[in-house]
Amino acid sequence: MANLRVLIAEAIDDGMTASDAADKITELVGLTSSQSRAAQKYRESLEESGLDPEKVREEAEAYADKLLSDRAETIARTEIMESL
Repeated sequence: MANLRVLIAEAIDDGMTASDAADKITELVGLTSSQSRAAQKYRESLEESGLDPEKVREEAEAYADKLLSDRAETIARTEIMESL
């Protein structure tokens, strides 16, 4: 959490956008438990659909990456606004 506070402070000082800060935040945070469950259920549904295992992996990873990106964006916006 301390690293996140430092990153937010730097983002504000440097005039970073929330999107730019979010790109850096993705390196510090992971998925929430509900996001992890959603990603796992998505993977399972892809497997059950009979997709090629490589395609399942690609699609599941892309979905998890999108969830993480969304989480980082939310954190960036919230923390920057609360810090102002």
